[in-house]
Amino acid sequence: MLPLAFGHPAPHAQALQAARGQCGWDNPIRIVNIQTGETETISCGDKARTASPAQIDQMVSNVRRSCEMNNFMHTYVDCACLEQQANAQARKTHPQTAHKLIQTVTMPVAAQCVKRDSAYKVNHYYCNTAMSGQQRNPAAVEEFCDCLGNYVADGFMQDRRVTVRIIDQLRSAAFKQCKRP
Repeated sequence: MLPLAFGHPAPHAQALQAARGQCGWDNPIRIVNIQTGETETISCGDKARTASPAQIDQMVSNVRRSCEMNNFMHTYVDCACLEQQANAQARKTHPQTAHKLIQTVTMPVAAQCVKRDSAYKVNHYYCNTAMSGQQRNPAAVEEFCDCLGNYVADGFMQDRRVTVRIIDQLRSAAFKQCKRP
């Protein structure tokens, strides 16, 4: 990669325009604005772009904020751990958007970021709520809900893709697998 550095905004913009207008190089060109420290990587046809360090920091903080604001996600995932994974991934790959970064770190989530106990509890509660009208044999219902909670939590530990569809599939399989009261 060929670094080009400019100290004034006008030459920086001119360099970008000039570089974008040519297609005679094999490697991407990285342009660094010395005043701001921002970098931009361009390829022939402007297909590849690299986020600046400030943009990467913003993307990483957006991952945690998105996780914390999503009840489903923060039930199954440790958001601080996910932020650490996003930070490491972003520094390594320089993603183009926050959405791509979130996809990268949640499909699948790192095993150490999964909140297995929370996954068990929420699914055990879900089961008890669903079975509340069938309290003829509370011990059998508890055994069934314990099985369902563990099945979904263990299944999520294996799959680790944070989607409602995956959890619904695990619940459906648990309803078939576990001994119903």
